[in-house]
Amino acid sequence: MKHIQHICILLWLTVASNVFADGMMMTSAPYYIEETGQQALITYDQASSSETLSILPSFRGDTNDFAWIIPVPNQPALEEGSEQVFRDLRSLTSPRYHYRDGDWDGCDRQNFSPDSADGGGFEIIDSQLVGYYQTMILAAEQAPALLAVLTHWGFLHSENIDQATDLITDYVERDWYFVTVRVDSTSFAEAFPHGYSQYYGHLQPLTLTFNNDEIIYPMRISALSAAESTEVNLFVVGDHRVNFTGATTRYANRFSQKEYSDLRWHPSLRGYLNPGDFLTHLQRNFAPNDMNEDLTIVRAGNDDEYLQINYSGVPWLTIFLLGPPALWGSYRWLTRKRKDVRLRS
Repeated sequence: MKHIQHICILLWLTVASNVFADGMMMTSAPYYIEETGQQALITYDQASSSETLSILPSFRGDTNDFAWIIPVPNQPALEEGSEQVFRDLRSLTSPRYHYRDGDWDGCDRQNFSPDSADGGGFEIIDSQLVGYYQTMILAAEQAPALLAVLTHWGFLHSENIDQATDLITDYVERDWYFVTVRVDSTSFAEAFPHGYSQYYGHLQPLTLTFNNDEIIYPMRISALSAAESTEVNLFVVGDHRVNFTGATTRYANRFSQKEYSDLRWHPSLRGYLNPGDFLTHLQRNFAPNDMNEDLTIVRAGNDDEYLQINYSGVPWLTIFLLGPPALWGSYRWLTRKRKDVRLRS
């Protein structure tokens, strides 16, 4: 990285729970499910106005109760994602930890099926198995019809439909599409033959590709199921450094040819990054009241690069260089104080 800003912090600790950062994760009442974290990788092709959104969901609960709705502005294509990509992203963009010795710059319970609905007022664009996810892409001309069928399939119920009605109606009026996601029990059992019905950890990433004139992150619907504090982490690949309102930049770098070659240590990222691409890691904590609109990710004011560096330990080189003069000065000061005391007595 050509330009690195150094910062010193004593402690950085983030606790994320009940995170509903992209779409709405829910379960059919009265079953319990809790999403314990979510991250997303976004790549945007300016020339084709194409956005690829790969989401890594994490949750605690019974996979048979897992239900997920993701609204997007145009019809998406769906495919499996790679969890290794997110491991490599966390490794690549994480703060560097330097010891202060040397250079130091200072401080399936309800199944859903296309056959179980009459199709009036909404349309099933596609229904497919993506990895171990059973997915459908829906379009709707009438919000009541969509709300009814989502309730019929178990995505909505008496405890959340009142809150969901206005939001889903707004998306329908803007001609957005809806991706519904369930865990397919047979495919999940094949992926986890030892059994993980009561699941805790990361599920398989889901990747959506769609056209849009700007980079969008569907946030507003998350307010229906968000905790008091929701941490959102976005990794965005594009032509320039980007930002969204209130976000903190954790990492920003334009990849040179050499840095791209060094991705041999993070090989899964080669399918997402090319020489000249800019990778930005943005983070922000949201309260439900903050989730009043979908996030629009825009070009930042500059393309400055940034890497967070945390220091720990003792700056031995500094102590070695400055310690003796400091000790000598202290000795001289104490000597004078003793002389003053003797003279006064």
